[in-house]
Amino acid sequence: MKKGMGRILLVAVMAVAAVSAAAQDSNALFQKGLGQYKARQFQEAIATFQAYLAQVPNDKAGYYNIGLSRNELKQYDGAVAAFKQAIAQDARYVDAYIQMGNALDYLARYNEALASYMKAVEIDPANSQAYFEIGVAHYRQKNYAAAAAAYETSARLKPAAPNTQYRLGLTYNELDRPDDAARAFETAISLGADNAYCFFELGKLYQAKKRYADAVRLFKQAIDRDAKDASFYHELGAAYNSLKQFPAAIAAANAAIALDGSNPDYYLELGNSYYNNNDYAGSVPYYKKAADLNPRGETSQAYLADAYLNSKQYDLALVSYEKVLQLDPKNASAVYGVGLVDIALHKLDLARQQQIKLQVLDADLAAKLQSKIDNSRRP
Repeated sequence: MKKGMGRILLVAVMAVAAVSAAAQDSNALFQKGLGQYKARQFQEAIATFQAYLAQVPNDKAGYYNIGLSRNELKQYDGAVAAFKQAIAQDARYVDAYIQMGNALDYLARYNEALASYMKAVEIDPANSQAYFEIGVAHYRQKNYAAAAAAYETSARLKPAAPNTQYRLGLTYNELDRPDDAARAFETAISLGADNAYCFFELGKLYQAKKRYADAVRLFKQAIDRDAKDASFYHELGAAYNSLKQFPAAIAAANAAIALDGSNPDYYLELGNSYYNNNDYAGSVPYYKKAADLNPRGETSQAYLADAYLNSKQYDLALVSYEKVLQLDPKNASAVYGVGLVDIALHKLDLARQQQIKLQVLDADLAAKLQSKIDNSRRP
């Protein structure tokens, strides 16, 4: 009996050892797949998790990680299928519903994405990430009011989430709620947001409020985090311009142009830095470049015309004002500018014709031009 019992124990020990070895092998595969995923070797991770599932069928985590890998590879249909398989193993798998919603959102299957997120919320009503993703989906569809409501709920559930506050700020901007947007961006930064665009967006809001020194500080902080975005330097230059710090404005505008020499707005801002410092001739080449890059841009043509006028290049000023009027025959500022050119050239009858046009377009400018005509007639 003892001998027989020993054989049974030996068989049992061997069976346990076999199971343990298989478990170790499958766990090694799972960890290998996680390592490949973290190393961004997503195709390899998929193959490893598939091998893992061959050993451990119906494991929800295996399917879930395949779904994550396919999302990273932008294989969204495959990701949806993998997440559905994960959910088939666990109908209350909240993370799988959220990630499936992301894949569906990327597939522009908006209603299905929302349904997936809402299922996650149904299972876990306190899940801040689910509400965050609902906000993202609504924002993509420009449903900004619904996006704001979702982000607000996410923020209440997880107050120390800087990215939620950043997204909330963007959404408030779209809803034309600048004060709320500023508070959201400020909160994001206070929570440790390191997103350059958070500083940039808050800087633009401060700029609009004429808080130019604060805007400069924020644009610099944005540049510290991303020195390759030309728009950051462009807005920094505009803020310096408003502060009448023209050398700094010129340096910022040149930095923007060095990064992107095809944007007419950057040359326009550089021209402004010279013009606002009363260097009208110095502004001309930059306004001209802006006009060349955007021939149908009224602003660049108008600014160029003003620069020619103030640098006493009257014939060129007249040409530029006429170009503005070709683009917009009712541009009162251009009509006024033509009148000023006529006065400078002592063509008061022609100036009077412009004054008559202005009586219909802009009564204030008409009165102003009439005053200048009258003054020019005095000895």
